[in-house]
Amino acid sequence: MTTANSELASIGNDYNALLSKYKLFIMQWNELKQQPEIVEAIERIEKRKKQEAEERKRQEAECKRDEQTRQSRFQSVLIRFINEGHSSLGKFSQTERINFNDKEANAIYYGLIATAVNDRLSLNVSKNIEASVNKFLAGMTWNGCTEFRRECVSNWTKLFATKDVTYTKDAISNFLSFVDYMSCSCRHIRLAWRLKRMR
Repeated sequence: MTTANSELASIGNDYNALLSKYKLFIMQWNELKQQPEIVEAIERIEKRKKQEAEERKRQEAECKRDEQTRQSRFQSVLIRFINEGHSSLGKFSQTERINFNDKEANAIYYGLIATAVNDRLSLNVSKNIEASVNKFLAGMTWNGCTEFRRECVSNWTKLFATKDVTYTKDAISNFLSFVDYMSCSCRHIRLAWRLKRMR
């Protein structure tokens, strides 16, 4: 019992000593903060912190705007590819041919990929390929084209999309890299098939 009381007394003394030191430190710190040079230094630090916080906020807002702008450009590039594909298919429908030439095939091929990317469809699944070609054809304007010719061209396009071409990982990766480059570029570069056919 005596030993326990002695330990408690020792702990109490240590606590009181620490408390006294803490109070002394607070008093000295409060006195120190009243010194003009210290006040000025604290104000400078607070001002710098505020400026840094504002700069971080500005940079975050700028990054967000840049990302939104890039996404908008990315979307615009995809739409241009889709429109090029529609244009080529529309011109083909005005002919009597039954096969696409290389230029038409490229335009339609990339238009189909752009449609899939735009709808977040993976082209490694057959049902997604069918969904993409159906969506691509649904966006067509068949001006000056008979119903019979329209049906024929639609069927040929479906065969082309599902049987004649492949959507390799490298081809899609190269396409996405090109679209990403275009979306990051401020230059207006015509998209008329600078890409080689990537199959």
